Amino acid sequence: MKKCLLLIAVLALHGCMSDDADYSDEAWSSASDDSQAELEDASLDEDVTPSPADTDDTDDLAELDDDALAAEPDDLTAMATKHYQNAIADNCADPGVIRVATATGVEFYAACTGNGFPLYRSTDLVHWTSIGHLFTAKTKPAWGGGNWWAPEIHHIGSGYVAYFVAMSPSRGRMCIGAATSSSPAGPYKDLGHPLACDRHFGLIDPNVYSDADGHHWLYYKIDGNAQNPPVKTIIYGHRMRDDGLGFVGVRHRMIENTLPWEHLVTEAPWVMHRGKYFYMFYSGATYCNGTYGVGIARATSPLGPWHKRSQPILHSNSKWDGPGHNSIVASGGHQFIVYHAWSGAHACTDGGHRELMLDWIHWKGGWPYVNDGTPSRGVHTAPSVP
Repeated sequence: MKKCLLLIAVLALHGCMSDDADYSDEAWSSASDDSQAELEDASLDEDVTPSPADTDDTDDLAELDDDALAAEPDDLTAMATKHYQNAIADNCADPGVIRVATATGVEFYAACTGNGFPLYRSTDLVHWTSIGHLFTAKTKPAWGGGNWWAPEIHHIGSGYVAYFVAMSPSRGRMCIGAATSSSPAGPYKDLGHPLACDRHFGLIDPNVYSDADGHHWLYYKIDGNAQNPPVKTIIYGHRMRDDGLGFVGVRHRMIENTLPWEHLVTEAPWVMHRGKYFYMFYSGATYCNGTYGVGIARATSPLGPWHKRSQPILHSNSKWDGPGHNSIVASGGHQFIVYHAWSGAHACTDGGHRELMLDWIHWKGGWPYVNDGTPSRGVHTAPSVP
């Protein structure tokens, strides 16, 4: 993920609409912080530290899982209106994407980094329409003072919770916020204070995994790479209350940057469950250039210990630079990875924006893989729905 400090005011996805709210940087940077007492949970200063996540570099990809997903259909000639080519939308950094069952079918929602957190809806994962923002200038969290990053919406209980990141001016660091709604489309009401802060580090990139019994875990990264000198960027996991608005017990270390390709960063976790394993898709290296990519780790518990593969499962190619900060979405019995990437070679001094990308996930030997390990450049069969 790591985001630009000058955030995008309004993202221009396919079919985007506008509203009358003021999403200028000026309107979104003037909010004062909440005046309540410090809200940092003491449990955030304690953690259970398992053995460091090691690398599972065994070459087990030759053995197919018994429940391996079928290969992508290749008969595009019979599906003239059911194919796509990346990018699927022009501008959506750090996409948080979920699938929602409705009375009439299935809908997908994508929330993106930016002032107000642009929000989009799709019925097929390929065509997206703007439906506004998670927050308006009037409903934005009063405790947040900028750097509106990495939103995700999750179905919690009978409603929805949007998790996001913002700068807390009084604390001088990034905190994780939460807002609730009865609908994935909103409107959302902020808690009025951060959900989680740390006394020493910024917290970014929240992700929630929920099991079939209604238990929830929040995963996030500490901004160790922003320290001078940099320290390890640890991804933590923390059991949440049933309402998804508080914590149970202490946080646990999940993974940290230990592999050469990760450089100074592990971030943007997304946890899913399949078969006997929990899988953590995460991003590593530098978000603004071609070193960025998606790594994978697996565990038999949502709190680890996690075993990484030694190389990223998604990295740059000649067409797309810095793929990362993904969501995993199911449709038609398959899983898909939705992520962002830069078009063409990109340096951290370049401008531009990150485009919304979609690719199939396949499985071998208990591990996921994507294409040839890079973003797709050709025409692919579109997801089937539901």
